[in-house]
Amino acid sequence: SGFVPYFEQKRAESLAEGGRFFRDLFFSLTCFLLGVIGILELGLWAILRLGGLEASNAQIVQLTMQMLPGILFICLFGLTSALLQCK
Repeated sequence: SGFVPYFEQKRAESLAEGGRFFRDLFFSLTCFLLGVIGILELGLWAILRLGGLEASNAQIVQLTMQMLPGILFICLFGLTSALLQCK
């Protein structure tokens, strides 16, 4: 919700400034999310390999590891949807 007013302010100053703001935010968010997802994947992998989990709990961890990268695309979809709302 904070993206739209700030983007509109930047775009009112200059179209190029608004474009740079979106580009920088998009790539910063991508890098941040890749880092967080990577750390979480490593942690879940360690729990899976070293945790001695029951079969049902191990399956939950495996499925979580498979679904976790989808967070990246969900967040980027939200950001680009906000951009489209401005246009």
